[in-house]
Amino acid sequence: MKKSAYLILSLLLLILVLPAEAQRPFQTKPQGQGIGIRLGDPLGVTYKQYLSPGTALEFNLGTPVGGLYNRYYRNNRGNFNNENYRYSSHNIRYALALQGRYLFHEPFLPAEVVGLDWYYGFGAQLRIAGITEEYQRVTPGSPAFQYDDYTNFDLGPEIIIGAEYLIPQTPLAAFAEISLFMELLDNPFIFRLHSGLGVRYNF
Repeated sequence: MKKSAYLILSLLLLILVLPAEAQRPFQTKPQGQGIGIRLGDPLGVTYKQYLSPGTALEFNLGTPVGGLYNRYYRNNRGNFNNENYRYSSHNIRYALALQGRYLFHEPFLPAEVVGLDWYYGFGAQLRIAGITEEYQRVTPGSPAFQYDDYTNFDLGPEIIIGAEYLIPQTPLAAFAEISLFMELLDNPFIFRLHSGLGVRYNF
């Protein structure tokens, strides 16, 4: 519910600033900076700073969609070890993802579409999740359940490819992308495929 309210508020803010930008000249190439919302993995906010023509820095901050990594956390258990208990389930108390990227923009060829670029690049990603695991008793004489809280840290590089479209006569840029994340900490060489789409307000 909180995530839905956050997205609705972000969209309302974009709608409010559009009238003030109605007379802004149409730009066919991205420039300046942009901030907006991102749907996908992670779900959250996105910021982009355009550098020299054809390059950009991007930062995304958000949270994974609930339940997306249940299997991963089930296989990546904490430090609770006891022969009297067996793993039962887990609960993700919170999850946070931070991405930093360096991107290269290119026009679509052979027929260049005005306002439409494709891009590729590389970056790094940090993920932090608070996990509570539940263990069920298998031998008598102990409490029926035991619980273990731990924090999971994931860190590693990623590569990205996507497309960005500057919507005519508006300061908005829509984008869609996929990325491949390779975990180095704490499970080396685990790969995850992520996707996302969203819109930014450029200024």
